[in-house]
Amino acid sequence: PRHMHVESFGRTPSLDQIHDIVLPICRLNVDPILQFMEAEGGSQQLFDPEYVEAHNAVVIGREGDMHANFNAQSTILIFSTGFGKKHVYHFPLFQKWSDMLTKNVLEPLKIPLENVVRMQLARTTNNCDMKFQSDKGTWVRQTHRIHVPLVTHEYAYVLSKLMKYTPTTKENDTKMRRVLRILARVGDTFEMNNSLPHAV
Repeated sequence: PRHMHVESFGRTPSLDQIHDIVLPICRLNVDPILQFMEAEGGSQQLFDPEYVEAHNAVVIGREGDMHANFNAQSTILIFSTGFGKKHVYHFPLFQKWSDMLTKNVLEPLKIPLENVVRMQLARTTNNCDMKFQSDKGTWVRQTHRIHVPLVTHEYAYVLSKLMKYTPTTKENDTKMRRVLRILARVGDTFEMNNSLPHAV
């Protein structure tokens, strides 16, 4: 079903405005992903820095930024420098996960593996305080960012501002207080405009 629970604070945006921010795609069956994750040691191991350093690879600086700014954790499976297929790197853990992810995510979404320039698993902790931030760079303008919620709860929302920050924007600007709340239900896969300020 191409539907999802979306709420707006402030003036209600039009459907076209909503689709400029978030576009529901489908509901994926994520049970095989969770079962595979559990068989590989569970999320505690998957996000353990020592395990990731020993069995995967680490992008220097990125992990520190994620933890310092959001108290969140991520394990990178595919990464790219800027945009360009010749600069895409498949990390060691992706080699182990690739068949399962291709079957349960990429094939149902009809996304060829060669078109994927970034892929990561992310986890927010109980005391996560993710500030609004916008992704930047060539890859943001030329790619589509897809989210697949795996483990969540009834109060887990992805938040998005309805407009971009500008050099003259003030945080208390009435327009910048308008926020879209997207309920992150398990398996409800959606595309998000990550050039807009967003948070979890």
